[in-house]
Amino acid sequence: MQIYTEQEARQRVRGLVQRTKAEVGLQEAPRYLGIEDPIADYLGIIVKEEPLPLGDEGQYIPGDPPIIVINPRISDPDRLNFTFFHEVAHHLICQHNELYSFIHEYTSANDKHFDAALERYCNVGAAEFLIPAKEVRKVIQEQGFSIKLVEHMEPIYPASKPAIAIQLAQCATHQCFVVVCEWGQMPQQQKPQASFLSPVNSGPQLYVLYASSSPSTKYPIGRFVPVPSDHVIALAYQSQNAVKDVAPILFRSGNRGWKCECEAFYYKGKIYAAFNVSPPTSPKQLRLF
Repeated sequence: MQIYTEQEARQRVRGLVQRTKAEVGLQEAPRYLGIEDPIADYLGIIVKEEPLPLGDEGQYIPGDPPIIVINPRISDPDRLNFTFFHEVAHHLICQHNELYSFIHEYTSANDKHFDAALERYCNVGAAEFLIPAKEVRKVIQEQGFSIKLVEHMEPIYPASKPAIAIQLAQCATHQCFVVVCEWGQMPQQQKPQASFLSPVNSGPQLYVLYASSSPSTKYPIGRFVPVPSDHVIALAYQSQNAVKDVAPILFRSGNRGWKCECEAFYYKGKIYAAFNVSPPTSPKQLRLF
């Protein structure tokens, strides 16, 4: 079946993940289980754990058989889990001719970068593996949208907090951007999950680790963007608390002209933040639809 819109493409990615989980017999959110991971085995993928150049976390190498390489130096289990299923999503998308063709044609027609667009769809797939969109929508409907739902849902979906944040963006009914930020050495060149060069950095800093946007948001937001020291996200990190204020959206270009409400909170070593371009829907509003 031909794909005509981004929303249809995202849903097709979710469908591929749902079918794979059903065929493997997964009843709960999966975890990466090493080089003999059952999902990779079912899909005919060889998994290797090898150091990767430039601080890369994972790679998908198409072929016969296809190969996923995971950097064993990743110490954060959330990050390791998300990286693996991001690469699995690479395989599912690359094996789906209609979906792969849509991404290529859409980016060409809209003067966008294919690699960056592909990575966003892989993030959609990784999030669907770890926390189904249907369940996230139910929580938003019951409680209203807030980035702090990450904390509420984390005990239900352990080791998938970045996935929760990305799914919150994917399931939001209003226009928003969601980012996961952490303090550390930002790679001088971005990982395979992105396609633009980052500024060279001589020391650790606060930066965007993951980024996603709601289906109704027209513009993408990139990974590996440094967070200015006076930004709301930086204040939340410094205070290790929740902060809400008007703040500029963190675009790759460094343009700080577009400001909106930013809700950020510190949770288990990372900052989770939502830039709400339009007002979030409340539970009362959602029940009207």
